[in-house]
Amino acid sequence: MRIVDGGFETLRTLIPWVGGFGIAYMGYRSIDALAGKITVASFLFQLFANRWFAWLVTVLFGGGGTVYGWRQKRLRHAVTARLTKRTAELELKLDPNRSSSSLTTHGETNSRDV
Repeated sequence: MRIVDGGFETLRTLIPWVGGFGIAYMGYRSIDALAGKITVASFLFQLFANRWFAWLVTVLFGGGGTVYGWRQKRLRHAVTARLTKRTAELELKLDPNRSSSSLTTHGETNSRDV
């Protein structure tokens, strides 16, 4: 058993090193293949060096992220409101004298508590 365990320990140590050297070699080969040639990469570098294009990409990604955040917030509030209604009904069935946590139906703190 010790021979088998030792073999697996060797493999466990060897595999990451072989993978790392393999990745480094492929990176070297990629750079070597592109050396001295006009490529898509150089075209994209020149395109992104253009200030107008860089500004446009920034605005598109920034605006897209903002819109995505707003939509996720709206969706979260809608789901919370839908699930809260059922939970409140079930809790009232268990304990009719139950008090409220004063959260809004969207799960936010009540404005009177702030």
